[in-house]
Amino acid sequence: MRKLYRAECHRLLHSRLFYILCAAFLLISAVGGYSCAGDALESVKNGDTVVMEDFFYILAPYLGVFCAAFVALFLGDEFANGTVRNKLIGGYGRGELYLSYFAVCFTGCAALSCCWLLGSLAGRFRFGPFAYGVSANLAYLLAILACAAVWC
Repeated sequence: MRKLYRAECHRLLHSRLFYILCAAFLLISAVGGYSCAGDALESVKNGDTVVMEDFFYILAPYLGVFCAAFVALFLGDEFANGTVRNKLIGGYGRGELYLSYFAVCFTGCAALSCCWLLGSLAGRFRFGPFAYGVSANLAYLLAILACAAVWC
């Protein structure tokens, strides 16, 4: 299992698709976070009370689209080339194989989530600090990682 995970992580780190998706999601979340923070500032000027978290997590649903694209394209290549059959012939069980694929896809989706978080922080510099406590924001982040596990 460990060898399979290492081999798939090596393949992940040498995948252009992974880096393209990370860069695209970083850019989209940075632009989205910055523009959402601008909308929040206009709402504050109109007299509404707005906290940073209302706009920081607004791009989270798009994470599912990127994770689904990543998993489909990353694993589709593996199944198309017939390497799954070779690994099964090599003595690995189906359970080990699919569990290692899940672990690698979760690692990739967690990395995409980190790119999303870093990009969304661009709005923080425009809007200001978070209003909720650390525990509430950690609960949000754990929920996002749980969703990333489901999308795998």
